[in-house]
Amino acid sequence: MHLADGLLPFGPGVAAATLLGLAGVMGALAKVRRRRLGAGWASAGTHAAFILVAQAVNLPILPGASAHLVGTALLTYELGPAGAILTMATVLLIQALTLGDGGLTVLGVNTLTLAVLPALAAWACPPRLLGRRSLGVIAGTLLGHLLGAAALASLLVVVGGAPWQSSFAWLVGVQGLSGLIEGALTAALRAKLARPHPPSPTLAAAPAPAPLDGGSPRPPAGTGHRWALLALVLALLALPFASSRPDALEALLEQAGWAR
Repeated sequence: MHLADGLLPFGPGVAAATLLGLAGVMGALAKVRRRRLGAGWASAGTHAAFILVAQAVNLPILPGASAHLVGTALLTYELGPAGAILTMATVLLIQALTLGDGGLTVLGVNTLTLAVLPALAAWACPPRLLGRRSLGVIAGTLLGHLLGAAALASLLVVVGGAPWQSSFAWLVGVQGLSGLIEGALTAALRAKLARPHPPSPTLAAAPAPAPLDGGSPRPPAGTGHRWALLALVLALLALPFASSRPDALEALLEQAGWAR
């Protein structure tokens, strides 16, 4: 789902998507700046490190395609929508600068499809939906994946001339399945992190960091350490199952004969 440089000409469609992505970041930054952040930035940095590690491993999801964690919904429920957008935008910038995953000229597009739209979708779905705990988490995660994939598929079709049938069926289909799986994992992670843990003697008196935009109550102090440990454990557990198959976007580009 990370769009690379040079795949699409910079025309009105890409410019509009870029402006929407940048508008989302600026709006999130304006909301965050109106609040006293305190330890909020440290919490966001820990979450960003978790997402950066979690996205590094692709797992097979369908024959011929793999997928990786997006993580924006999880960030939204932990940091609020503004904090999630800023954190994911930072992750995307680091990936483009250091890992060659995604491009700088399409950073606004990737921010729209992987940060802004998924965060707004998760924010629109409360964790408890229709009286069922965590149903909203799954629905919000799935909706974010679908919106991001549909926006990217629209760009590929309208701007790049890709076939609309395969673009929407492949991107939206694979990301829909990935969204369901990630939604279930996100709900499980939130339930695990919400459980009370014995406080560490060195952290018992430390105040819990506030969310960057006041979106949700903060978990107990010391959660950041558990995030870091959880990221390492997940990466180690996922490595034996890592797939060399292309992700949904790469598979679509190969089918269309486009070099990434």
